[in-house]
Amino acid sequence: MKRLFRNPFHLLLLPVLVFAVLSLFNSSRTFDIHLHDTYFILAYPHFYLGAALVLLASWMLNVAVRRIAKFKALTWIH
Repeated sequence: MKRLFRNPFHLLLLPVLVFAVLSLFNSSRTFDIHLHDTYFILAYPHFYLGAALVLLASWMLNVAVRRIAKFKALTWIH
C-alpha cells in the first residue's frame, strides 16, 4: 500500500479500466455536438474509449518521466 501512495499516478489506471469496460458495452445512445455548420454524432462507447486513452497516455507520460520529475506535490496535484 505504501508503494501505491509513493507513486500516486498509478491511481490513473483505475478510471482507465472503468472507462475501457464501459466502452465495451454496445449502446444506442449518442452524444451530439453542433459546431458552426458541422454536426458530430458520437456513440457513448467511443467517448468512453477516448477518455480511457487520454488517461492512459497521461499515466504512460508519468511513468516515463518519474525519475526526472521528482516534485511530489506536483505529482499529487495532477
